[in-house]
Amino acid sequence: MSKPFSAVGLSSDAPKYKLINDLESLWERISGDECPEIHNINEDAFEDWLRNNAEKSYTENTVKRYIRALKKAEEWLGIRLSVQVMDTLSVEQFRGVESEIKNADGFEQINQDHGHGDLSAALRAYLKFLDSNAKDDEDEEEGE
Repeated sequence: MSKPFSAVGLSSDAPKYKLINDLESLWERISGDECPEIHNINEDAFEDWLRNNAEKSYTENTVKRYIRALKKAEEWLGIRLSVQVMDTLSVEQFRGVESEIKNADGFEQINQDHGHGDLSAALRAYLKFLDSNAKDDEDEEEGE
């Protein structure tokens, strides 16, 4: 992983060096797997939405399959996404990632091989989740 705060031209005894090292360590923690609580915020909210707020009543098995499909999309398709699906925070950002997935070589076959369409169904559900959050935010802003 590249370090966005590289210490260009600073010696190891420079006072700024420690701060830069600390920032690099923090960056690696929050952008990697060492800090899963950051990456799980949307996952937890999506799971809750599937169980409680969705227009459709999803079974516990379906909830688990959808979460798994979104987490495994990169692995199944053999691609590297610009952003993990459940790290997207807006419909616009999601649409870009969705396009990356659906345009990947072999998407249709892989989608059928894993739960007979779980990936595409999970993507549709996640879009509805993001859309419902956006509408909730709009309603809150209008109520203020």
